[in-house]
Amino acid sequence: MYDLSSEASFRSHNPFLYYGHNRDKGAMHDIPTLDILPLRTGLPSLERTTLVLNRVFYSRIRIRSLMEQGQGFLIRVPSQERWLSSLIGEHKQAIGQGPTISTGDGTRLQCTSVPVKGYGLVHIYYDASWREEQKRNLSNILFACKSELLENNLAEEHQRLYDGYFEVKYSSKGYRSVLYRNDPHAGYWALLTNSEDTPQQALHTYNTRNHLESEWDDMKSEDDCRLLEVHDPYIFSGRAFL
Repeated sequence: MYDLSSEASFRSHNPFLYYGHNRDKGAMHDIPTLDILPLRTGLPSLERTTLVLNRVFYSRIRIRSLMEQGQGFLIRVPSQERWLSSLIGEHKQAIGQGPTISTGDGTRLQCTSVPVKGYGLVHIYYDASWREEQKRNLSNILFACKSELLENNLAEEHQRLYDGYFEVKYSSKGYRSVLYRNDPHAGYWALLTNSEDTPQQALHTYNTRNHLESEWDDMKSEDDCRLLEVHDPYIFSGRAFL
């Protein structure tokens, strides 16, 4: 069962989307939603069903609740989660030495799987081409972030970029300097699940969901003549929010 949400763009490396974009002005993504799913679908129970969820659903409380209910699930872990950053740092060597798998579009990913007690299995993937794409697409917004750090005029929505891409130093006379550094975790991402045992199986399920989401985007946009979302930053730069 696939959760097809129009909450936001999945292209998180698009700098124009760091401020958010919600077409439907809200979404039902809290844990009570699960309690009414059998009624809404007409199924007697969801015991044999794997829920493939939008990552806006993610929270530790919700994941623990799914685990306690014995409900099968698969979800993309938001990249800003600190525990995920720590896990990637601990297992980078294993990821580099792990199996290489190919996606439907020819992209090659390195991966490994790590069990996390009480939360299921984390499949971690590394995409070298995505790392380079992130770096290219973030160039403009990183330039703005550097200016904000130099002027000590910080924006809350840029905090993850400050932490990941910059180092602030002070001279003996108190002058501030800002040094750029590569994000050590750029190109890494993870799926959390208690039902997909291998990274290949989890990736296939996740990619199926993304394909259906794309079809759903097109169908809804055709139906009401409103653009659901813009993925490409080069196109998005010609648009404005009011």
